[in-house]
Amino acid sequence: MPPPLYSSDRRPYPARVDEDDVRGLAQYRCQGGVVRKGTLVEIARRPRGNGQFLGFADFLHVALVYRHEDGRIMLCGVPFARTRHTEGLLPFKRNEVYAILESTEDDDRAIEVQAAIKVPADDIIKIRAFQITNATYPEHRCREEQDAENRGVLTQRWKIITSYKNEEDRRHGKISSRQIVRVREDEAQESLRIPSEALINRWRGGRARGGSYIGGQLRQTAIILDDENRLEETEEEGRGGLTYSFADSK
Repeated sequence: MPPPLYSSDRRPYPARVDEDDVRGLAQYRCQGGVVRKGTLVEIARRPRGNGQFLGFADFLHVALVYRHEDGRIMLCGVPFARTRHTEGLLPFKRNEVYAILESTEDDDRAIEVQAAIKVPADDIIKIRAFQITNATYPEHRCREEQDAENRGVLTQRWKIITSYKNEEDRRHGKISSRQIVRVREDEAQESLRIPSEALINRWRGGRARGGSYIGGQLRQTAIILDDENRLEETEEEGRGGLTYSFADSK
């Protein structure tokens, strides 16, 4: 039997949709295009959670389209919002969005399933162009100049994961932990992927092996990881006194 839809205050319940128990649809045709699994739709803004700063979903990444027992077409998927709605946790960049993921520690289902919400198809405002990349900004950013807010491509680079001890804590907004997580290489669209090693190289300038003193000089081999995931070794000379921090010791 399909799950309940909304409580009296119109907040979506956490999704409990079993694809075997509902009449799944391959797609839904609406004004402006076709909605199917993988489509990102802009939806009428709805409260999410308990009114905290991650409380509003502006978009839905559709995972399932199904027909409710009362005949309505429903959409189920992970909610998204603009990065400007994180009170500075993520950079305020035009048309950049993040996934709102919530989970409870006593639930062994996939986090995307736990985080999913349900909205009626009538809540769709429009279908949005959408891309997922693990590249750093400004690569693959929206380049449209006119009406980009309403028509430009939306880009995901981040997820914010909020964890609760159990469902009761989740209902009351009692957070156990919160993480800001970058999209992984394997989660990005193939044409928009950057090798993880290349991102490390950009951030910290490659991984340096331990140095040794030769003739009073420090000879150090740096491993350079380029965008094509090839290894290139260069030798650098510098003065002595090489030290390591705990995080750089591996």
